[in-house]
Amino acid sequence: MSDAAAPTGEVLSPSQVRCFMDCQMRWWFKYALKHADPATGKMALGRAVHAALTQNFAQKVETQEDLPMTGVVALFRDAWAREREQTEFRDDEDPAELGACGEALVSKYMDEAAPLIEPAAVEMRVQGELGGVRVQGWIDHRFEDRGTKSPAGSNPITGSRSRPMHN
Repeated sequence: MSDAAAPTGEVLSPSQVRCFMDCQMRWWFKYALKHADPATGKMALGRAVHAALTQNFAQKVETQEDLPMTGVVALFRDAWAREREQTEFRDDEDPAELGACGEALVSKYMDEAAPLIEPAAVEMRVQGELGGVRVQGWIDHRFEDRGTKSPAGSNPITGSRSRPMHN
């Protein structure tokens, strides 16, 4: 089930539905006419943080160890440099300030959250059908719960959970 082969609106993703609910005209421009919104600094920051954390978790699936924090911050800096080149910063967005914020976010996440996460898979494409409508999306990472109790939102049979790294 490929989006390229499907007519506009035949296969939906959560972001498409959210866009449509926010503004139908924006959805039409973005998905039917292929005129995406220009990337803002905050969008670029989110993608750069996501890229760095994804690389950490992708290797952690194999090694069960996080990369050193300095390594993940360096991955963020590389991703941020690429994002900056493609971004239209708003007047109230300072690229240097956003970069420093991203480094702080990555550092805090690596210090507090990443050690608790045991990923089983990273960047999983999912697709299916809901109420006769084809849907697709991505799960940032799926992790295994190794504790004795299944936390809220987990599958009590397998102990596995899927969770986005961001909202």
